[in-house]
Amino acid sequence: MRQQTVLYLGMADDILTPFILVPSLTKLFVIDLFDSAYSKDGTLDTQQKEILDILAKGSDEASYHRQVSHEYHRRVPITRISKPTILSSQIKNNVWRIQLKLKGKDREITIFNNRDFHKPWPKQIRDVDHLMTMGAEFNFDKVESFIDKRVTPKCFYYQLSWNFPIVGTKINVRGRDISKCLLSKCRLLLKNRQ
Repeated sequence: MRQQTVLYLGMADDILTPFILVPSLTKLFVIDLFDSAYSKDGTLDTQQKEILDILAKGSDEASYHRQVSHEYHRRVPITRISKPTILSSQIKNNVWRIQLKLKGKDREITIFNNRDFHKPWPKQIRDVDHLMTMGAEFNFDKVESFIDKRVTPKCFYYQLSWNFPIVGTKINVRGRDISKCLLSKCRLLLKNRQ
């Protein structure tokens, strides 16, 4: 199976979803403006600690975000993956790099903290096979030129449909009915690739 690169725009602390939707993920890039609503004490430091905790446990069951979400949405599924081994975690110049081993494979996460994804993307982001926006407010017109230069010809796009108009069809992932979450997945068809 070919290595897969995922770009998640506006992830907050939803670190496990990309690993569930793309089990062959080897590189995960994240561009995210910090939102204090996804941190127990309103700080980036606390959010980063929780992300590491979720990764180390392979579950978001005890996460602050899940607890808050459960207050507004009665049925908030617990997200779980096989328990990975975190090999390293380093932050330098607002770029957080996490190396981990999951199911015997090395995986790499690069999070560009406090960065607006509507502005030019870091050069390292390229050959993206899967683009995820989930619940982020996303203006396609503002990022289309970035996307066009950085995604592969068969890139998939994922979004949570309850926030925005439905794009594509609902899917079932490994026996789990994702359609209850109204997750849409479709191929990206860009102007100069049609």
